[in-house]
Amino acid sequence: MKYYKDRPIGLWIFAVVIPLFEITYYLRPIISGYVSPYGSILTFSLWTVFVWFNIALSIIAIYAVTIGFYKRKNWARLYIIAYVCYSSIGNLYVIFIVRVWPYERYVWFVFYVIIVMYLMMSDVSEYFRVKS
Repeated sequence: MKYYKDRPIGLWIFAVVIPLFEITYYLRPIISGYVSPYGSILTFSLWTVFVWFNIALSIIAIYAVTIGFYKRKNWARLYIIAYVCYSSIGNLYVIFIVRVWPYERYVWFVFYVIIVMYLMMSDVSEYFRVKS
């Protein structure tokens, strides 16, 4: 595995890609002009509770990737694995039930599988076990 500044290169890539994805994921419907239920985000309903829950999980994911990966915290790796699995379940729901942007969702699902496979590699898990 290739390293840069004593860290696996993939972790550097995730430290940039995942926060950008998390930020743009919620801004994309607004930028593209897609009419979405995000307009009623300040009302109280089951949908808004779900949206705010996802936003809170995304904020924790940004913190876990940026700070947790930098400090070699194993909880950050485990959180990102659980978060990506949760996101992939939601992604499969959108692909097969909602059918909004299905081809884009296939690409994201493959991306999620690659992230989980990478974070479960022995070199990466060893990186988080070793304290420096």
